[in-house]
Amino acid sequence: IFFVIAALLERQIKFPQEIGFSNDGITFNTFPFKNYAWQQVSNVMLKDDMLTLDFTNNKILQKVTETEVSPETEREFNKFCKQQLANKSQNV
Repeated sequence: IFFVIAALLERQIKFPQEIGFSNDGITFNTFPFKNYAWQQVSNVMLKDDMLTLDFTNNKILQKVTETEVSPETEREFNKFCKQQLANKSQNV
């Protein structure tokens, strides 16, 4: 039983980390899964293939993207995040 559990955990841990952004919030597919509401984030920015998340508790997370991001995609992503953060401040 121990080896089966260890094999399942190893598979999840070795899975490449992905960060998902939606209208509901930000999700990390790490083990254990992490979900953050937009209310927990003060700023999000993608610039020069570097993703920066600034949380309201003064925690900062930076990750380099695995692939190069085009300038158009970067602008679209930053616009989406800015809109979500603006909606967050209006709903509070």
